[in-house]
Amino acid sequence: MTAQAHTTSYYAASANEKQLRPALTDNIDADVCVIGAGFTGLSSALHLAKAGFKVVVLEANRIAFGASGRNGGQIVHSYSRDIDFIHKHYGKETGTAMASMAFEGGEIIRGLVDEFNIQCDLKDGGIFAACNDKQMRELEGKKPSGRLTATASWNCSTPQKFRIISVLAVIKAVCWIRAADTSTP
Repeated sequence: MTAQAHTTSYYAASANEKQLRPALTDNIDADVCVIGAGFTGLSSALHLAKAGFKVVVLEANRIAFGASGRNGGQIVHSYSRDIDFIHKHYGKETGTAMASMAFEGGEIIRGLVDEFNIQCDLKDGGIFAACNDKQMRELEGKKPSGRLTATASWNCSTPQKFRIISVLAVIKAVCWIRAADTSTP
């Protein structure tokens, strides 16, 4: 079986390692066989190997062929709902534990990047984007001290910088710039 061509994505275009791995043709003894070389499979294999297990990873196509190679590569410290929603509906203890886990995941990734000297252009920071006036008011109400740029002690424990932006304001600004630019066809 030959590997399929990778999808067009930022990952595929910028990956440092593009070497195809040979197909398995022999029997291999292992304690654990991981199926799939995406983020979850490779992370599982790495942590099992670090714990002393002999691990084999099998992938039908190529490393990060599926969803892992089709994302933007951001470390996102959130869920589909804000932590305040989780606090309100599931209790402060559950919300606090989930917030802690979200940030722990990012720290694990940063630690692996450091430990294995992974050349991935890692940059810390983030943007909270509002797509409408209601979302902008909600974000404004959550930020500390009325500053547009705030240290991320606001809902997290790492010394990163976060910025609140209005997506509508950005779209209006881009449209205004395009309208003023007579050189653009």
